[in-house]
Amino acid sequence: MPTTGVFNIITIDKLILLVKRNDVPFWDLPGGTLEKDEDYLTCLKREAFEETGLFVSPTKKVGTFYNKQQNDQQIVYCSQIVGGELIISGPETNELKFFSIYKLPLNLIPHRRMQIKLALKNLPPLQQNIRDNFLVQLFKHQKKS
Repeated sequence: MPTTGVFNIITIDKLILLVKRNDVPFWDLPGGTLEKDEDYLTCLKREAFEETGLFVSPTKKVGTFYNKQQNDQQIVYCSQIVGGELIISGPETNELKFFSIYKLPLNLIPHRRMQIKLALKNLPPLQQNIRDNFLVQLFKHQKKS
């Protein structure tokens, strides 16, 4: 059974909200692991609130991305802010920041740049296979050691 993560692309004008994770030194979309007996949208909203302090509502599904190497699938949605108050950091995050969609950080979780670009193109939801590059594989190997 693959692990499943559900992630939010939260934009305001031409800015996107990213979180800097505690477990890896990378920026990422707000989101996380689907819990047992939880549906995708409940996970999406829960993770957004836990990591950002914001209440969100999904506006469209970007797609499902499969990583066979990691036995992992990532479900990505565009979401709009409907309430809450932005926090500075959370239990799983060191920092939150809005970035220009044209100047994303270099240390962005792999594949997020592509997922963000797909979201901005307004395509129908897609299914796509993804692979970790060599540096990510090396980082994950070092982390296990």
